[in-house]
Amino acid sequence: MNRIETIAPEIVDLIDRASLLLRHKILVGVCATAIEGSGIEHDIVSSMFNEFQRNGVILARMRKILQELANEFDEKYFDFQDSGAGELALQRFRQARAIAALAFAGDNSNKTSALDAIYEAAMAVSDSQIVIDKVHAISSTQ
Repeated sequence: MNRIETIAPEIVDLIDRASLLLRHKILVGVCATAIEGSGIEHDIVSSMFNEFQRNGVILARMRKILQELANEFDEKYFDFQDSGAGELALQRFRQARAIAALAFAGDNSNKTSALDAIYEAAMAVSDSQIVIDKVHAISSTQ
């Protein structure tokens, strides 16, 4: 069972049936939503998002850098949570999820990674339905 099934089980079939081009469009859309919704402003994230938009993939070594960055933001999340700074903790959590979404999306040839990217993007915004609706909106244009 993929994590996305806990919030939007229909997404699994949608991604399974999607062409590589449609999957790329969906992933660009959900990553953009997650990045914007989380408020992340980081040069590496911007650069890798632009590369993903252009090329449809992010090199494995760059995905690893994104995962390491997501881990750093997760650590900040835990630090803020432990210190009682709830709002800052939530912001870092969402930013870590947006970065993780991009890292998973960068492995666009892998359907499981695409599903993980959508789930992470959904956790990066204030209401996961925003991302789910984005997926449906993009897929309905094809």
